[in-house]
Amino acid sequence: MTRIKWFDTVRAFGLFLVLIYHLFYQWLPGGFLGVDVFFTFSGFLITALIIGEVGKSGRFGLLKFLKRRIQRIMIPLFFAVALTLPFALLISPDFTVSIGKQVASALSFTSNWYNIIAGSSYEAQLLPQMYVHTWALSVIVQFYVAWGLVCAFVIKVSRVAFRGNRDKLEKALKWALFVLSVAIAVCSYIYLTLQYNADSDLNFIYFNTLTRIFPFFIGSAAAAVWGLSIKQDRHLKKRFFSKGRKVKAAALIFTTLISAAMVIAMSLRVSFEDGFVYRYGFLATSIMTVILIYSTHGLHILTPRTMEEPKPLRVASELSYNVYLYHWPVFIILSALMIGDIEASVTTIIVTAFVSALMVYFVERVFIPHSKERQLKHKKTAMIAIFIPVIAAIAAGGAVIARAPVITSIEADFVSGSITQDTRSIWVLGSGIAAINEAPVTYDGDSSPLQPNILPEPVPSSPAEPPGPDVTPPQVSSPGQGEEPSPGVDPPSSPSTGPSTPLTPETPQTPDPQPSASPGTEPPEDPTPSSEPTPTSEPPATPTSEPQQPTPTPPRRRLSNRGYQPMSQAKGLRIYRKVFPS
Repeated sequence: MTRIKWFDTVRAFGLFLVLIYHLFYQWLPGGFLGVDVFFTFSGFLITALIIGEVGKSGRFGLLKFLKRRIQRIMIPLFFAVALTLPFALLISPDFTVSIGKQVASALSFTSNWYNIIAGSSYEAQLLPQMYVHTWALSVIVQFYVAWGLVCAFVIKVSRVAFRGNRDKLEKALKWALFVLSVAIAVCSYIYLTLQYNADSDLNFIYFNTLTRIFPFFIGSAAAAVWGLSIKQDRHLKKRFFSKGRKVKAAALIFTTLISAAMVIAMSLRVSFEDGFVYRYGFLATSIMTVILIYSTHGLHILTPRTMEEPKPLRVASELSYNVYLYHWPVFIILSALMIGDIEASVTTIIVTAFVSALMVYFVERVFIPHSKERQLKHKKTAMIAIFIPVIAAIAAGGAVIARAPVITSIEADFVSGSITQDTRSIWVLGSGIAAINEAPVTYDGDSSPLQPNILPEPVPSSPAEPPGPDVTPPQVSSPGQGEEPSPGVDPPSSPSTGPSTPLTPETPQTPDPQPSASPGTEPPEDPTPSSEPTPTSEPPATPTSEPQQPTPTPPRRRLSNRGYQPMSQAKGLRIYRKVFPS
């Protein structure tokens, strides 16, 4: 395939957005849109390569296609994981929680689904994962496999319909892929808009293959329209400096700058939680990327072959994939070791650039087939030199996975502090919150578990106080001869027999009601006369038939169980024994 010179601009632009977002988030909070630039560009290239192969040979080798794609992605990814994982020994073990699952999902290209299950993201974590960024590679490989199978089926059907006519075969293939790309892109985008609302799980939407695959098919539709089959004019060098060519080139350069500027402006205004991103941002970025691809492809056609793009742009394009692989784990490690964020970010750029250049210009030339002019001499010696440190790195990485904790220290402190202080607190979290809300809590010694008192609360006992000057005690009459006291009420002592027993809250007493006199009879008199006159400032209170209620106590402040989930006592004990095995 002929190399498209100015396509390096698209790769470098997507890498620039992602790096600024990861390393200098405050400067470009919407830089994650650079991933959609990569997605759209990948869809365009893959579809254009498939159409070009069919137009050239009339056939499409699916296995060879997948082998080349996965080889280009898998080998650098394996080295990136193997070389960065041992450095996790230098930082807190909290950064390596579930590191084995991270590595397995990254190497199996299922990292996006693992991040959905684990709730991982770039922003919603106190301790970010080292390989969370590999989710994009997982989506790309999933697209390669699915789209490759679809294209192979379409090509097989087209070959049967247009046997022996390669031009009609290529034309029919373009139309079929265009219709399929548009249909899948529309379905994916509709699914994205239906999934997003104010209460949506953004991790599920952001990492989901079904919601993020439409940029690939927007690029595929563009490749089906014009692809890479436009041939460069042999006499373009002479015609380039004519007036018409200059105007066209200037218009393409202006279009390139405007489309890139619009994506940057959008990245400056949006954030990960912004609803505009999910409704319009991803779609707008994909469309701007298609315009960027078209304008750079036009520059390739209009410019002479001797006019190459700037050397730094070409180097950035060649290093872009390895820079993407290494920058995030290196940044996590350096951020944990260094105090300043700016220092860690700048050091990350330097280290990542050096390691990426070493991988592209030395290691990959040993393990990935290249053209003859790019093949490395003394290939066997270089392979032995690479093999020894890689084995040591794999062993150190195994030690990191073996020592990785199950939960972070923050989670362990939370569990030990709020759940497993002692058996009393375990009982409360297990079954006591509802009872505590309805009744006060009492203890039966220091060693007994906390239990709610669900019986009615008694009124505190206190000695009777003499009535104040404004309070007149009710007159209580003793039962006379032939009379019985009221049920549940003790007869009070008369003044001549001694002091009266004070009323207690435990046995609330009510005034003895006066017996009702029958017609024609007189009420009985007190058989025991009192030597002292009883002072009466007011007539005795007329008793009622209803007993007097005890004095109500002020309401207690109820404990709230908001934010807590019920936990059984057995489950609390299992957590306790797991955290404190001794």
